[in-house]
Amino acid sequence: MALALCSACCFAKSVWVSKETKLLDSPDKKGKKTFTVYYGTELIVLEENGEYLQVSVAGKNKQSGWINKRQTSNRKLVTSSSANADEIALAGKGFNAEVEGLYTQNTNADFSKVDLIESYETDNDALLEFLSEGSLKETY
Repeated sequence: MALALCSACCFAKSVWVSKETKLLDSPDKKGKKTFTVYYGTELIVLEENGEYLQVSVAGKNKQSGWINKRQTSNRKLVTSSSANADEIALAGKGFNAEVEGLYTQNTNADFSKVDLIESYETDNDALLEFLSEGSLKETY
């Protein structure tokens, strides 16, 4: 039995958070949200239950809970410690600070609609349900 426990801890599977989300207290989209995990965070898989993984946050924190498999990646996600949240957001739009500066200098530009769209928040559970019902698949 000790050998089985040792092999389980030494060869644990890791996944990485692909979108900021909250861990759940049960393997169900209606589970109580318990702890936020951020993009690129390494998670240790403790158990699989259908579309959900019971995970523990790697490192010192040791928080654990359930996450939908679709919110994880089997590949390590690279993050730059030198980039701040604004730079990551700009890069997601295809901008850098220089391009953003050029756009903001244009006094005729109206970014109010862009700002409005960026202000929308989507419930992760509703998004997962939408993806599931539409039979949408992740592609690489």
